[in-house]
Amino acid sequence: MSIDWRTTDCWLMGEAYVGSCIADHINVLCDNIGVRWAGTENERAAAEYVAGQFDLLHLQNKSVEQFELHTADCHAGSLKVVTHDAWRLDARPCLFCPSIDVEAPAVDVGYGMPHEP
Repeated sequence: MSIDWRTTDCWLMGEAYVGSCIADHINVLCDNIGVRWAGTENERAAAEYVAGQFDLLHLQNKSVEQFELHTADCHAGSLKVVTHDAWRLDARPCLFCPSIDVEAPAVDVGYGMPHEP
């Protein structure tokens, strides 16, 4: 049996584009479930969603395992700029980072893109 690789390649690439479920998965994981920090309920929901997709594909030997995760308990962040009243900065807490007080100069670095001076 001879395989026409050009036709096979065209079919696979076309099916990957037309028959793809990637947009559906992104919608569920990003829009419906949302932020999935390690150790959160949303992370668990995402794991269960992926396991459910494995079930739909009849994949065997899948498992969702419990694990213990120790993080800093930070629920809010605050930032006060004392030298520039016009600056409005967004501060967000980050897992694994304990609370600290810091006093330092603020520097506007733009968006940190390579094309910026």
